[in-house]
Amino acid sequence: MARIKNYFKFWEGCIAGRTLSFCIGALLGAEMPSLPEEVQVEVRLHFSMLTQWFERTLKAGVKARTISLQGTIAAEAQMLIAVLHGAMLSARVTSNCDVFRSLSQAELNRISPAKH
Repeated sequence: MARIKNYFKFWEGCIAGRTLSFCIGALLGAEMPSLPEEVQVEVRLHFSMLTQWFERTLKAGVKARTISLQGTIAAEAQMLIAVLHGAMLSARVTSNCDVFRSLSQAELNRISPAKH
């Protein structure tokens, strides 16, 4: 869970500090049909590697009981990526890092084990 939190925190810091307000991979992914084939290959590779990282991280978190999933590891990895990129877009449109922060926190809460 700490790795996922840190990944979201990295992007939160970039958005808040206005150093890198949007993932270039997500930006290029939105433009896939208009990109040259060699760029499309690289964008797909980026998403594949990001997905694999989230899947490995989720699997380790489930094993360590620091993460609780509602769906499959593959679906939950895609959900994290979708929330991350969607939250970036919402924060960019509203010029408000709090939007990113609140959406990220809601997703992290969703996969956190229930407190007994």
